[in-house]
Amino acid sequence: RRAEEGGSGPSDCAPCAPGSYSALTGRSACSPCPAGWFTSAAGQLECSMCPRGTFASGAATIACAACEDAGPLGSTTENIASSNASACQCPAGTYLPADEISCLPCPEGMFCPFGAQERRIGAPGAAWPVARRGFMAREGAP
Repeated sequence: RRAEEGGSGPSDCAPCAPGSYSALTGRSACSPCPAGWFTSAAGQLECSMCPRGTFASGAATIACAACEDAGPLGSTTENIASSNASACQCPAGTYLPADEISCLPCPEGMFCPFGAQERRIGAPGAAWPVARRGFMAREGAP
C-alpha cells in the first residue's frame, strides 16, 4: 500500500524484473530466480522450472537454454529444473558415439540408458551401450 493510504512501504512500487520474483508482501527487494528456474515477465510471484530438454545455468534467468544449442543434437535433460549444460545427454534408447555430435539409435541388441556415450565406456558411474540378454558385443562395437 502507498504511504499516504496508511501503509508503511514506499510511495512507489515497481514490479520485479524478469528473472526475479517476490512472493511476500512488503518486500523492498526482489529475489533472483535460482539456477534451473526462470521468469520471462515482470511482476512474478514465483519462478518456473526449466522444462525437460532445457537448462538455466545462472541465477536471474529470463529464458531457459535448449539442450540442442548446448549438448549433442537430439539431447535432452533427464529432469526438469536442470541447472547445467552437462545435464543435456542422449535420451534412453540412443547413445553418443565417440567423435560424433548427434545422438544415434541404440544398436540392435544393445541397451542404452539415459546419457549413454561410447567414449565413457569403463568410466566410474558412466552409462554406455551394453549388450542385452541373449546378445553379445562384437569386438569394436560400442
